Amino acid sequence: APADACWTVNVVGIERVVDGDTFVAELAVWPKVIVTEKIRVLGVDTPERSDPGRWWHATAFTKQWLAEAEGIIVTVCRYDSFGRALGKVVSRTKGDLAEAIILAGHGKPYEKGK
Repeated sequence: APADACWTVNVVGIERVVDGDTFVAELAVWPKVIVTEKIRVLGVDTPERSDPGRWWHATAFTKQWLAEAEGIIVTVCRYDSFGRALGKVVSRTKGDLAEAIILAGHGKPYEKGK
């Protein structure tokens, strides 16, 4: 997608974490306008539920990262076939979420969603 088709928004709330690379967030898309969106974190792939131990640890890591991070922004350029917004997730205090998941050993680099 061309750069002008992308948008960057502030995360104002986390509704729930689905797994290590997917969460549901409240996004401030305009003053006084908040939407709820399922975000698929770009650049990383984490274990699925079929691998329950590793899935649990990856999910717990992402929950903690999102709870501790401040100033989270998401940049989205497109949606996937499941209707999830494919987003680069960055925090002012904790950096890039995908990189953090990979460095912690809870996921592997994933380029297909780029």
